[in-house]
Amino acid sequence: MRFERFDKALHQRDLFDCGTPALNDYLKTRLNQQMRRGSDDGYVLAAPDGRIAGYFTLSAGELAIGRRPGRTWIPGEASAANHAYRATGG
Repeated sequence: MRFERFDKALHQRDLFDCGTPALNDYLKTRLNQQMRRGSDDGYVLAAPDGRIAGYFTLSAGELAIGRRPGRTWIPGEASAANHAYRATGG
């Protein structure tokens, strides 16, 4: 098994079951859409035959931050990565 970027043509989504219906549904119906939109990036732990043993997603964003030299706030932004979903199945 190895980690690979999720590809609906290669990975067997329908066989995956982690025991949490919402996480199963995300993998089976929404992850590919989110990747096409560029909002999430998904990775699976997959067997050579395409069976998925687990998956996780990452999404990028920005955090608003501020510095306060004296009494004046200077707004700014910092890049951030969010580990959004994680599931393992049998």
